[in-house]
Amino acid sequence: MILTKEQKKKKRQKFLLIILIIVVFLAAIILWWSFLQSDKKIEKNYLLEIMKKKIILESKKFANLDLSVLDSSLFNELKGHGDLPIKIGEVGRDNPFVPY
Repeated sequence: MILTKEQKKKKRQKFLLIILIIVVFLAAIILWWSFLQSDKKIEKNYLLEIMKKKIILESKKFANLDLSVLDSSLFNELKGHGDLPIKIGEVGRDNPFVPY
């Protein structure tokens, strides 16, 4: 079947209209979904604040640690291995891409 120029133009316009409708539909879904996600972000922020408060309360328990272990003779007899701070020596070449 041979299509005239007018028929080809109408067929192309119909195809482009369908694509436009699909794009608009997808954009509407994405925008709607992003607005729903913003409500969930508020809930997450609320949960984060509760978790932060719990962490702060738990960390206050560790503030009263018994540090007498650091004064014991066994602790003082421990030996350190290595030098601190670590000194970094010369490594590699200035320009690794230059041939030898």
